[in-house]
Amino acid sequence: MKTLLRAGVFCAASLIFSALPGLGRAADNTPRTDCDTLAASPQDPDRKADAVTPEKFDFKKAADACRAATAQYPDSPRLRFNLGRVYDLGKHFEEAAAEYTKAAEAGYPAAQNNLGLLYALGRGVAHDDAQAVAWYHKAADQGNAYAQYNLGTVYAIGRGVEKDPAQALDWYRKAQAWYRSQAEKGNPDAQNALGLMYSTGNGVVPQDDAQAVAWYRKAAEQGNADAQNNLGAMYAEARGVGKDSAQAVAWYRKAATQGNAYGQYNLGRMYANGAGITKDDAQAAAWYRKAAEQGLLAAQVSLGTIYENGRGVPKDNAQAAVWFGKAAQQGHPIAKERLRALEEEKRQ
Repeated sequence: MKTLLRAGVFCAASLIFSALPGLGRAADNTPRTDCDTLAASPQDPDRKADAVTPEKFDFKKAADACRAATAQYPDSPRLRFNLGRVYDLGKHFEEAAAEYTKAAEAGYPAAQNNLGLLYALGRGVAHDDAQAVAWYHKAADQGNAYAQYNLGTVYAIGRGVEKDPAQALDWYRKAQAWYRSQAEKGNPDAQNALGLMYSTGNGVVPQDDAQAVAWYRKAAEQGNADAQNNLGAMYAEARGVGKDSAQAVAWYRKAATQGNAYGQYNLGRMYANGAGITKDDAQAAAWYRKAAEQGLLAAQVSLGTIYENGRGVPKDNAQAAVWFGKAAQQGHPIAKERLRALEEEKRQ
């Protein structure tokens, strides 16, 4: 199975990318609060405090401050978005979705983008690609570069919309200029996004693995978990750098320990294959589980497979069926096939 790169969803917590202040809506003039100081997102151009990156995030302090702030200013979409981000980073996805929805319905573009991401991943809401696209559009139409990039991606792959390369290119172009300007100013999310553009060669910039590695490294060294995973993938696949499985493991581990599902899955693969680290099926299973519990499709399939085969865990067809079932709900054809086979075996 191919190494997974992370586009950095450019959600508050971490497939896909806020850029310009929202256009065509009233500004949120609520005073700055402790919620802003403790939870402002680097992806929110309307923030009223310096951004707080995930590695510097204090969940309890931020949650207490943002609950108090939204109680005092219940109609502030900025504070609702901040509280949603707190829940998102804390993996309380249903609560995150509820707060993002309040802010998104008030026209807050960063919340609209992040709510789209939750629908795309099925976190806190039922998986719904059409809803994801609808929310990305609302944010993108207000000039939000993260949502513009996300729209480029869904049009490029045909997820929730008909595949349309021309539309994809148009949205990528709208996002690219902002990402480059922000990347050159040291914004790690933008650096990771620009790295991804070079990695995939999306038609806006030429495919250039060396440039991708350079931008991933800048973001990864600032602690950006998506970039750490992506840099690991470049080392694993010898793209833009010499193949170095040990370096891949090191970067995947940095991402994984920050809760990055792609890093967790990729680290699990390295343990499963004994690449850059001693082969350890139990560790592979443990890391697959962490990613699968976050809804990562590839990890759910892998976890189902190891339960079916008894690698790193006791053989357990019931558990295999649970994880294949979750992947099948996301439309994975192999998971559907394995689930049918297990159900047939159970009937015999």
